[in-house]
Amino acid sequence: KHDEKEEGTIGAYKDNIITSLATSMLNNRYAEKRNEADAPFLVAISQEADFIGPKRVFALVSIMKAGDIDRAYKTTLEEAFRIYQHGYTAGELERVKKEMMKNIEQLYNERNKTESVNYATEYMRNFMTGEGIPGIEYEYNLYKQFLPEITIEMVNQRMKELIIDKNIVITMTLPETEAVAIPEESKLKQVFTEVKNSKLEPYIDKFANVPLMEKKPTPGKIVKETKNKELGLTIWELSNGAKVYLKPTNFKNDEILFQAYSPGGYSLASDRDFISASNASGILGEYGAGKFDRITLSKMLAGKDVSLSLGINETSEFLRGSAAPADLETMLQVLYLGVAEQVMDDAAFNRYKVQLKEIIENSKRRPESALSDTLQVTLAQYHKRRMPLQPLDVEKISHKKAYQFAMDRFADFSDFTFFFVGAIDLKKVKPLVETYLASLPSLKKNEKWVDNGIRYPKGVIKKEVKKEIADKSTVRLVITGDFEYNKENRFYLQSMMEYLSIRLREQIREEKGGTYGVGAWGRFSHYPHSDYNINITFSTNPTRVNELIGDAMNIIEDLKKNPPTPEYLQKVKEIQRREYETNMKQNSYWMENLYSYVSNNEDLTKFLNHPKYIEKLTAEDIRNAANKYLNTDNLVQVVLYPEEKPKE
Repeated sequence: KHDEKEEGTIGAYKDNIITSLATSMLNNRYAEKRNEADAPFLVAISQEADFIGPKRVFALVSIMKAGDIDRAYKTTLEEAFRIYQHGYTAGELERVKKEMMKNIEQLYNERNKTESVNYATEYMRNFMTGEGIPGIEYEYNLYKQFLPEITIEMVNQRMKELIIDKNIVITMTLPETEAVAIPEESKLKQVFTEVKNSKLEPYIDKFANVPLMEKKPTPGKIVKETKNKELGLTIWELSNGAKVYLKPTNFKNDEILFQAYSPGGYSLASDRDFISASNASGILGEYGAGKFDRITLSKMLAGKDVSLSLGINETSEFLRGSAAPADLETMLQVLYLGVAEQVMDDAAFNRYKVQLKEIIENSKRRPESALSDTLQVTLAQYHKRRMPLQPLDVEKISHKKAYQFAMDRFADFSDFTFFFVGAIDLKKVKPLVETYLASLPSLKKNEKWVDNGIRYPKGVIKKEVKKEIADKSTVRLVITGDFEYNKENRFYLQSMMEYLSIRLREQIREEKGGTYGVGAWGRFSHYPHSDYNINITFSTNPTRVNELIGDAMNIIEDLKKNPPTPEYLQKVKEIQRREYETNMKQNSYWMENLYSYVSNNEDLTKFLNHPKYIEKLTAEDIRNAANKYLNTDNLVQVVLYPEEKPKE
């Protein structure tokens, strides 16, 4: 703990930048440790922040593996005291300066597109803590002035001011289980003193400043171009068979969103290889790109606005990412390396296994997991591809099979569809698409997903789960059925859910006071089987479970008999109008809908007809949807109770 700092002056602003540089570099070192094959912790971070009243804190926080608490605690301290003793390297500072400058440049570039919530939170901090708000133009110029002036000595001195050996508080949150030994207070103090007084080796910055790609791939071609003027779309067909949808917008000045998919996914894996194939996506998440591991890649991308992930779900393999227009080529280079030149990374796989085991173990300690697992297997009728992972299952994952399956899914781009939405200059994007996308391999397999027969159960199923929890119960009600997938049915189901959510909140939360919150949502899918599920969930006192379930069912039955009043219909329409108006100015909304309509083979123009659906919506439409979809003859009800279920 330390005293509050000055706010609202130019000197204080520079001090804040120095502190941010210092904590960011320590966080980078923690990230590097976390990426070791035998990482001592799952996550570790440092931060300097407000605490209580006139006090601030410099905090080190780590999420530890239950069986490795001592090593994780010691390593968290060691990395901080290593900096206290030896300081940072010039390369580390230079990379973080680039990152910081890129962040402020983005804010500056988007200054005329800043959302109201950002202003509101800034005004609040100004009122609460005296934080200065001179405006982004002024702040941008301060960064341009101060960052070149800040030396490694200044940052190292700041760390010496933050890492002090007084006013220290050490806390640990641990599961109550015999499998985890609770450290003695004296032991925690002893380790702290030992680390502080030990002579630690200086950090070695392993980083070779080499280009991402030594040689660019041989470009392919755009063989056909079509336009959709109504949607403002340009569609390119590539020489390798892939398609590219491009939607230029002016919503953000410095944002391009990217997404791509191909039909297949791990539905194509055999039952024997399913565990490996279904974990391939998580393993890929630990990889870097090409021959570069994740930490090296992050160092190479310092100062660039680039994000990219590869994944495989049940019915498709996909890519998602974003970039500033100036960094789009870099993102596409990372994409190319990740799918066409990806090297098998054993350290990444070992790291994934350790983390997955810890996630499973932690999940087993949470009573809510027993509820969600029970619901999951019940809804899937105990299908072997829907069983929750157990610790022993982790050992069944074959890195070789997972890697080979993933690379096979990304070996044929003839059936891939790419989407770009945002600040796109078509003339500049065209040669990038030809170089990095049209050059990707094409095998023309023409694959699609496989229906492995997972279906919702028929009838009413009620289950109780009892766990050692506080005096609280959680209820999940799920109504299921087949679904004719089209725009009209989706709209009517969503409208009905909007009304149902309002009624549940009013009666169960506000009138009955039975819960702090009740949630209701509807989901539908097209592939591999067209179906829907409607979820209602709330937590309450165990003695009121049956009462509130009865209330929810009464609301459902009333909705099936009586259409909404004009006032409620107007509420639903206003919510829908407001959401649509806001969403149409978001790149993410356009991306979501383009992806959804194309992947489901729907007419794209229906996307723009949403306001017409809203205006034509009637109370009878909502009641009809309730009768069609709120079929309580197909209901799964799971309730989580304390170990000793009370009498109602």
